Amino acid sequence: LLKKASLDSQRSGEVKGKGRAPANPRPARHDLSFTFKNKRLCEKWLDNLFMVLYNDLRLYTALKQEISQYKNQAGANANVLLYRKTGAEWEIYGDLAERLQHKEDAKEAYRLSLDQRFSVKAWLKLLEMNSAEGNLQGTLQAAVQLVTILDRAYVETTYPSPIARALFRLITKHGLAKVQNALISMHVPKHQYPLVTRFFEYAELFSVSGSKW
Repeated sequence: LLKKASLDSQRSGEVKGKGRAPANPRPARHDLSFTFKNKRLCEKWLDNLFMVLYNDLRLYTALKQEISQYKNQAGANANVLLYRKTGAEWEIYGDLAERLQHKEDAKEAYRLSLDQRFSVKAWLKLLEMNSAEGNLQGTLQAAVQLVTILDRAYVETTYPSPIARALFRLITKHGLAKVQNALISMHVPKHQYPLVTRFFEYAELFSVSGSKW
């Protein structure tokens, strides 16, 4: 009788267990919203860096497209571009192109800026880029313009200066004799010629690389 009672109780327990829903050990899932408003993709400084780069590229692309359209419309009359932007705007566009490593576009923008007004910054940028490329005529032209305006302001510093670094870079690459001959071939006015040659004298005095040949 005892065995029969225990078997009956086990069977009744199994029947009751079958009627219950099994317990779920996992917690209930919650729907997550993956939106850009509440999800941080990376560090804030990196976000800002990408936004700056994106804005530069967006503005550069728009300006490049605008310039191409006006060049196609102007045809041979390239001077139309001069009056589409002010000198300051061309200078800003040159800075933008230089940041994005578009050197030729940057130089063109600085030249267009100088066609409208004199700018020490634009000449310094052209001086630096032309000297880095080893361009004798472009570097010397910028150097002549800069030393002239500095002479009017009674600035007689030879070194250190951006002009000295650019000219010494040319001397190192091409040799002093070639740089001097290039300056002579430009037919620089007499009052400007000694302003540039003092940099050559400094190079000879302190034995800058390339000053012996």
